[in-house]
Amino acid sequence: MNMFSYKDFAASFVRFFIFMMILAGYPMLHFLGVNLIQDLFFGRNVSRTKVIVIGATLNVTGLLFTIFYPNVGAVLAYFGSVSGLICIYTMPVLVHLSLMKQKIENQIAGHTEFEPAVDI
Repeated sequence: MNMFSYKDFAASFVRFFIFMMILAGYPMLHFLGVNLIQDLFFGRNVSRTKVIVIGATLNVTGLLFTIFYPNVGAVLAYFGSVSGLICIYTMPVLVHLSLMKQKIENQIAGHTEFEPAVDI
């Protein structure tokens, strides 16, 4: 967006809506990050103080990272490629393994996967 003039109305309109999307999306991502860290390291019953400390740590870590390493685009490229790798190659395999585990457990328990509609 730096290639457009600041006096251009269309570019300013797009900048405003990008800002609004970031402003609306950040609290949701922050909430998910805090809950993920809380569940992984502390369990479900966590005091309000720990939740505030986790949130502050996330914010300060991001702030310090952008202050001392201003080339955020390179970092986002690496994180995006790793996330894409996980989504494209790892998740389908894990879903398939989960379905196969359910199928095997159903066969061991004596349940059939497909029950006929009419008894023969």
